[in-house]
Amino acid sequence: MLTPMSKVEIIGSKNYYQETMDRLHSWGKLHIEDVVGLDPRETHAFRRPELSSPQQKERLMREELKKLLSDITLHIPKEAVPLKPQKMKKLVREEIEKMPPEEALSQVKNLISSLHSLLQRQKQIQDELSVLKEYHSLVEALLPVLPKELKKGWEFEGIILDKIHKEVLPLLRGELKRLTNSNYAIFPASMKADRIALIVGFKERYAQGVRDFLWNKGMNALQLPHDLKDKPFQEAFRSIQDKLTALPQELEDINSQLKIFFLENTPTILSLEAVNQDRLSQLQVFSNIAQTKYTFLIHGYVPSNEVSNLKKLLASDFNGSVIVHSIAVPREQEYRIPVRLSNPRPFTALERLVSFFALPRY
Repeated sequence: MLTPMSKVEIIGSKNYYQETMDRLHSWGKLHIEDVVGLDPRETHAFRRPELSSPQQKERLMREELKKLLSDITLHIPKEAVPLKPQKMKKLVREEIEKMPPEEALSQVKNLISSLHSLLQRQKQIQDELSVLKEYHSLVEALLPVLPKELKKGWEFEGIILDKIHKEVLPLLRGELKRLTNSNYAIFPASMKADRIALIVGFKERYAQGVRDFLWNKGMNALQLPHDLKDKPFQEAFRSIQDKLTALPQELEDINSQLKIFFLENTPTILSLEAVNQDRLSQLQVFSNIAQTKYTFLIHGYVPSNEVSNLKKLLASDFNGSVIVHSIAVPREQEYRIPVRLSNPRPFTALERLVSFFALPRY
């Protein structure tokens, strides 16, 4: 069901503007709407305030902060987020709220630099492991059929074919013979998953023609690592095996460092994100406020049962210098009233489902 909403008007001395906004933000139940332009008869004496140069500079920095923080939060693992994030944020929020945007931006850039360094090395290791595993199975299949020494001054290309394409081997031999004036060699071997591994050798001066041919024919050419060009396969194979042993441990170390990074920094990251978004919202709302030389005017909506609480909140804080009163909403403006759902507990779980669709008009 829809929560009954009431429109309120807040008028106060400009001396208390920022404190009023801070109270309203902490209270968190007022939906502020644009005052200027709604009804010229009511707002002709007011003007829309403009952000000062420092505020404009802060907004640009905080928009950059928002993008950078979004980049970090995408990588936060679930296990790094505490079970009670609100309680966690309170532990660091007070310090972060006092932090100038320049300092926050610098801190986030340092965090991103550290994070990207770890993520980049993680990807490098994962990519290298993926390639080496392919080489490993290729070399493991070819090792028994290769001569002990490969010819010097030759280049080699690895090819993997499905067995259903084995009929291309005679055609491949014939084309290689033509391209290299018979200066070639082919070493085939069976692999797992119904594939055939080939090492194609040829003199260096024929390399471009052979590679162009393989590329044009769409063959799955696999360029061998540098280790395999000048070393016997047995030695290169041992090198691949050594890397396949060492790299998983290095990857585990990087993953541990990432885990520590997020466990140590997630409270700060989430608090920075919350405080930054709060401040951006305040700067955005600032342009919705109307003001004269001495006063400010705010229009907004609150749940009807909270109007008296709002009045008490501001009356007690500002000794009558900030006044709240309810105002009627003309029928033609009812579509502006924000919608809030308030359902019995058994149905609250369905609110997330309903939120995928447009909420009903008030």
